[in-house]
Amino acid sequence: MVHTTGEKLNPRQINPCEILKTSKPSPVKAVGGLGILLITFFHKTSLIMWTLILILFVIFIIATLSGKSEQTGHWSHLFADMQHDPEKFYELVEEKLKEREVPDFKTARKTFREGGLMSHNRIYLEVSRGDYIFHICAAPWGKGFFFSSWTRTKLRSTVFEKLPIIGKVIAEANQYDTYYKLDTDGMFRSSVHQTVLSAIDNLTEAKGIKGLTELERKPDLRSLIK
Repeated sequence: MVHTTGEKLNPRQINPCEILKTSKPSPVKAVGGLGILLITFFHKTSLIMWTLILILFVIFIIATLSGKSEQTGHWSHLFADMQHDPEKFYELVEEKLKEREVPDFKTARKTFREGGLMSHNRIYLEVSRGDYIFHICAAPWGKGFFFSSWTRTKLRSTVFEKLPIIGKVIAEANQYDTYYKLDTDGMFRSSVHQTVLSAIDNLTEAKGIKGLTELERKPDLRSLIK
């Protein structure tokens, strides 16, 4: 509805829809509001992105360093006139560990190279629990057959110390173990060593071969000297 200048308008003749059509928002305010929304969106997105990057970085460090361990024990013995299937020996060790009901242990087959990159692979039996890992080997050597057991300890403090900001705090908190943990760790190490010796005793008795002496049963203490 169009009105000429000077005409008196009757309030009843004013159309509210025409007033709404003519009252448009300011372009400056619209652009400013959109800018604020975009800034808020990118700020939140950036914060989430950097948080995810930090989490992935921490996970990467833990995954990289959690497998680190150091040698803390060794035992081995060679039988001059003996041959046996290594896999059957590993199965016998696993069976005896289950008979002893050793709690929370895990076993797996691990492949290690005999020498350099072009050398053959050798399969070991891995027995692990908590911070301790045993790599047990049974293999022919010339006309004889040898058994070996390597004890390794996971480097927990090294993993935590690499974490940014809170790494040292966590490492110090985990520096000391309880008496119970130290006791059960010792029981696990003794159980695995005794199980390996028991499995060897079964083989020597079945084959009519002279068994291990008391001195031959003891771990090699020279391996602990750094």
